Amino acid sequence: MKKYQLLFIRQFDETIASWRSANNPIREADLYGLLHRIKGTAATIDLQEWTEAAQRLLTDLTEDGSRLWTMAEFERFIESIMTLRKATDIHGVQVISHRAVGSTYRESAVTVEAEPLAPVMVSEVPGPLVLLIDDDVAFLQLMKEQLEQEGCMVLATPYPDKAIKWFYELKPDCIVLDVVMPGHSGFDLLTILQERSQRFMVPVLLISAQNDTAVRIRAYQSGADDFIPKPFDFNEFVVRVLNKLRRKQAISRMMLTDELTGLYNTQYLRIRWGQIGQEAIAEGKSYWAAQFDIDAFRSLNERYGHAAADGYLHHTAGWLRAQVQTDELLVRWDRDRFVLLGREGTVETIALRLNRLSALFAAQRFEIAGDAVSMSLSYVFTTLDGTYDPDACIAALGEAMREIKLGLRNRLSETHTIIGIQRKGACRVAVIDDDPLIRNMLERRLRDMEVVGGEELEIRTFADGEAFFSDLWHHSEHQYLLILDRMMPRMNGMEVLTRLRAEYPADKYRILMLTGNGDETEIAQAIRAGTDDYVTKPFRLPELEARIRRLLQGRS
Repeated sequence: MKKYQLLFIRQFDETIASWRSANNPIREADLYGLLHRIKGTAATIDLQEWTEAAQRLLTDLTEDGSRLWTMAEFERFIESIMTLRKATDIHGVQVISHRAVGSTYRESAVTVEAEPLAPVMVSEVPGPLVLLIDDDVAFLQLMKEQLEQEGCMVLATPYPDKAIKWFYELKPDCIVLDVVMPGHSGFDLLTILQERSQRFMVPVLLISAQNDTAVRIRAYQSGADDFIPKPFDFNEFVVRVLNKLRRKQAISRMMLTDELTGLYNTQYLRIRWGQIGQEAIAEGKSYWAAQFDIDAFRSLNERYGHAAADGYLHHTAGWLRAQVQTDELLVRWDRDRFVLLGREGTVETIALRLNRLSALFAAQRFEIAGDAVSMSLSYVFTTLDGTYDPDACIAALGEAMREIKLGLRNRLSETHTIIGIQRKGACRVAVIDDDPLIRNMLERRLRDMEVVGGEELEIRTFADGEAFFSDLWHHSEHQYLLILDRMMPRMNGMEVLTRLRAEYPADKYRILMLTGNGDETEIAQAIRAGTDDYVTKPFRLPELEARIRRLLQGRS
């Protein structure tokens, strides 16, 4: 939660600074709103003392109070909050808390594991992804920060099981692994990762306080690309990691085949796409591009594990390759998506061919862990008559695929033709909260949720009820789940709830209300107004996620 904590602190600082610079009396309603946000947000991001201090201060205020405060009166009133602020290091190394003294190893580790949920830093090109595994959490955080300063994206965990999951799901570009961890051996973990890391040419660096010859030899014999003894100079450590990353990127640019499936890769597709486009122009003919997506592929990961799912992808690629005609190009684009590039053909003949291919695939049985598994294959295609940017075309096909699976369309107009099975629309989720930190955190949490049925949620966030109602997004025939904050400055949650229940079909919206802790009156009002569930702030994210799952599973 470290980065969320820093965003929270910076947001607090900006509010105080703006009030000081304005040099105007502070309205009680504004002060109440500030403390209410602190109360609801702070404990959620492990700043419990801030929540407790805000809760004590709120007892002396009312939401619609009319008192005006001078800056001096205001600062005296929130002295307990300012004391906590002064004890906080804004540079991001550590949020100081009296409760942190004597905290357990596991409590410290949770902060590190939460890092992938932190806001993504905006950059033009995403940095390479580095996976760090070390049981020393403080050392882990230090390595993470050093690499992030060099533009890397970093996942850090002291848990080998978590590292394995991330390795398969997120496909890091480099792994840094400690040799000795409680209950685990870095060599054992390296053995598990080795086959895939070698296939994908992912460099592995072992680090260890053991620096004898036997350990170093075993490291290299086990497949490590480098060995760095502790303690080490962090500048040297960063340089060695970056060197490995540059080498991997250079090799990847030279390769034209996908390491897992053996099909051509995106690099080759970009080359051939341009050539085929030029040839089509010269011959006065059209060509077409199709994208395939294995439906509910994530369910294979969940049931059989990532290695078995990789095997299924390999078999699928082999089966698709056998169906490809001589004038077609088959490429693995990403994850469980494939692209097929073909020459000529009418919309009808292309649709017939792809429909037949999809039907044949659905009839196939692939063996996984002794089970005969069959899956379905969705696809979209577009006809082309000139040179097009392949990335833009694939992005358009990907968006069309997403809309098909959300039930928004089964055919595109004009020159783009989409053929596929119309599916029941996935649920749309709206987060309506005036606190941008809560909106950001919940949106990222929701995007990481694995929903029953394998379909992704479509998520939007709104700062208040007026913004939600003014967006035509909620006027479709989809079902909606609203995570709705009760207290907002413009059209609060109760007003939104009342309007939805009065003006819209009851089965269209499921509503989860976020209320203040101990505000029994608020809760009673929300229940009477028709909320489906409620959670009091501050809330625990796992609890909120469990409630969201329950509401989603309850959809008809």
